[in-house]
Amino acid sequence: MTDNNAFDDLKNKASDLSEQAKQKAQEVQSKGEQALDDLKQRAEDKKQEGEDKFNELKQDAQDKHDSLKESLDEKLDEAKQKAHDLKDSVTSKFDELKNAAQKKFDDLTK
Repeated sequence: MTDNNAFDDLKNKASDLSEQAKQKAQEVQSKGEQALDDLKQRAEDKKQEGEDKFNELKQDAQDKHDSLKESLDEKLDEAKQKAHDLKDSVTSKFDELKNAAQKKFDDLTK
């Protein structure tokens, strides 16, 4: 009987060890799945942060573009106005010189 008892004890120990191994495997699998879920969540968070930062930079660039365009449009309008004023001034001076030359010519021909 001792052999049967020893054999039964070994079977029971083997069964207990098998059960413990299954539990450990389940724990390891659960921890692995949790770690994977955590990693996926961190990756998703980082992706969202990256998209938010990209959108922020894109908006900043658009704002800067709009500001520069507005400034350039103002300077262009100022340049056009100065060119128009200069043209008027040159035309006026030309007319004055033409009239002065005509008067001198008329005086010389008299």
